Amino acid sequence: PVFAAETDAELTHEEMLVAICPYQTALDQLNEELGSNICIYMDNLEIAFNYLISQTVEGFIESIRNDYNEVKDLQDIAVEVEEVPTIRTRAMTENIRQTCPGPNNYGTVYLDSTVFGNGNTWTYSKITKHGSYIYNDRKYFHIARGSYSLSSDRKTCTVLYSGYYVSNAFILTGSIHYTVIYKSY
Repeated sequence: PVFAAETDAELTHEEMLVAICPYQTALDQLNEELGSNICIYMDNLEIAFNYLISQTVEGFIESIRNDYNEVKDLQDIAVEVEEVPTIRTRAMTENIRQTCPGPNNYGTVYLDSTVFGNGNTWTYSKITKHGSYIYNDRKYFHIARGSYSLSSDRKTCTVLYSGYYVSNAFILTGSIHYTVIYKSY
């Protein structure tokens, strides 16, 4: 095949899929060998395509095997946020963001909320948003969905993130649950 870099033309989705066939075949063989289900994250096909054509099939398989071995034994994880949020005023309500490293330090997860308090103790009055952001675009924990629950005293918010590990636009694992317990302090 002729690649876009050689022609200055954009490849279509179908042309990219045809061009990466040898890599997909090798990935299928690797999945059979490892008993895994590594696949292309199709929302990032162009990233996967550019990553693949920049190396040999053998180099790709070695790299993806190493990435898979790094995360293959990871299980569901639960952590408590130990960092006290910065509350800048003694106001009765304050908007805060609490952060926590993602599972196994893949990115960062966060909780945006409004807390209510007297300057010494705080309770959650509203959960605005929860999610993640990535500071390493090669490997990260992709959140597919999330949900939260508040304790009856509204001092603790438990967020359950469900997602999977991604490396260079390849999904490495099945669904992993990451539970973070945030405290209002």
